[in-house]
Amino acid sequence: ISSRNYFVSLSSQDAAVELSGQFKTVAVSLMKIANDLRWMNSGPIAGDQYTILDTRTDQFDYAKAKAQVEDAMAKYPDLHGVVGLFAYNPPMCLEAIKEAGKIGQIQIIAFDEEAPTLQGIIDGHIYGTVVQNPYRYGYESVRILAALARGDRSVLPDSGVLDVPARAIRRDNVEAFWDELKTLTGAR
Repeated sequence: ISSRNYFVSLSSQDAAVELSGQFKTVAVSLMKIANDLRWMNSGPIAGDQYTILDTRTDQFDYAKAKAQVEDAMAKYPDLHGVVGLFAYNPPMCLEAIKEAGKIGQIQIIAFDEEAPTLQGIIDGHIYGTVVQNPYRYGYESVRILAALARGDRSVLPDSGVLDVPARAIRRDNVEAFWDELKTLTGAR
């Protein structure tokens, strides 16, 4: 049971491209995996519709995550968007952008489904988020393992991998998603 993170990252690119009509520059806050993307730090990367100015790491330090956004806003006065990779990043991005009085000027693209992120989407302060589905991973894992324990190998996908796709959550579907999440977590 897998979510191919490559496709999760492509989902976030869809959001960035969709949003790119509203801004010309993006600072990407990729945190931990930015170590794998060091080549990007050799300078801005310009695409047809947007420019990635920078990647930042925070070593899972919340205060540093917020400070990175504050620094990006100071370094790039024409900044129009940031991307937060881990669950805590988008709320830290939102806090920094609110404190700078730049809500509506700098858009946020998120990963994960923290309550402040979902509320930020509802409020129009966060453009959207890309989420995985751990509940589906668990359900499918138990379903397949139970069938295999009964000797039923027909449940195995031909490819050997059952892909649980990521979902793009935006203002038009955030409330339905949040209701579903609350039901799954027993928060209702």
